[in-house]
Amino acid sequence: MLLPTTKFIFPQTPKKQKAPLLASTPKRFPKDQSSKRDPTLDLKTLVINVQSLWNKRITLSNLDSNTKADIIIGTETWLTPEHKNSELLLDDYDIFRRDRPTKGGGVLIAVKKDLCCEQLSSSKDSEIIFCKIKIKGKKPLIVGSAYRPPNLDFENSKMLVSEIYKVMDKNKSAVFWLGGDFNLPDINWKTQEIESNQYLKTINSLFIEMAQDLGLSQIVDVPTRGTSFLDLLFTNNPGFVKKCSLVAGLGDHEIARIQSTLHPFRKKPTKRTIHLWNKVDEAKIQKETHEFRLKFLDLFTPDSNVTDMWDFIKSGFEKIIEDNVPSKSTSTKAHQPWINTEAKRLVRRKNR
Repeated sequence: MLLPTTKFIFPQTPKKQKAPLLASTPKRFPKDQSSKRDPTLDLKTLVINVQSLWNKRITLSNLDSNTKADIIIGTETWLTPEHKNSELLLDDYDIFRRDRPTKGGGVLIAVKKDLCCEQLSSSKDSEIIFCKIKIKGKKPLIVGSAYRPPNLDFENSKMLVSEIYKVMDKNKSAVFWLGGDFNLPDINWKTQEIESNQYLKTINSLFIEMAQDLGLSQIVDVPTRGTSFLDLLFTNNPGFVKKCSLVAGLGDHEIARIQSTLHPFRKKPTKRTIHLWNKVDEAKIQKETHEFRLKFLDLFTPDSNVTDMWDFIKSGFEKIIEDNVPSKSTSTKAHQPWINTEAKRLVRRKNR
């Protein structure tokens, strides 16, 4: 007798569940901090051998607009105490100088006014000057400008180097930025070897030992005059350097342009009043100006007090402008797009 066959049903292995597309608590991935960096905020520095800033101040002012430099490290400024900072056409910068009493030499550091900076020192014995800039989330940035003339002997070179040691010793945890024209073409800074003998071996060795003792790297990797590396930038934090390139120079030296990932603190612009002259009722303002002129001639004579006349003219014109010229206040934001829009509008109007 045959037994009836029994059909057994084996339980199926449950399928692997797919992760839901949306979840109440999504998996969190580490944030890419580098994506947050705004390259327009990177610190940009120029190292320039100027050779008479007074004669090239217009060119330098235009260069600043094109390169958008935050810091200018200048040597051979050829300025004297008779030259005022206000005459250098660097209105957007705080300027720190160390001049010679006579023509020649001289060093300068110019820092954009929206950066928090202060002068640290200015040597009496050597052509070197330092300032300090506040950096976001880091120790301050110490910026130095130094000039070693070609005829500087060993003893005076030692004095220049000792100034660098002093500043670094007092600011051990700071980021260090030392630029200038050192006139050391004999040194190969990649290998830190002396490859020629234009200057004394003791002078070349002095600066190599300084860089080694203080942990400084020289980052200008392209010649700035012919085939010679004269304009240099030393730093104790080369990792912050993003790019080093050359810009056409003002004299017989090319300009080293350094872009770094350092983001300094930037002050908010102060509010200021902008008069909208394109919205003026010209007929009305001409009428009031004519009435003001008649009133002035009626009140004053050629023998009247000059101060009284000036005060009357000043207050009268201020009232006419206040009553007839609309105005607006600028924003306190660091970036003010309306400025570029207004500038473009004026350029288009000029080109009509």
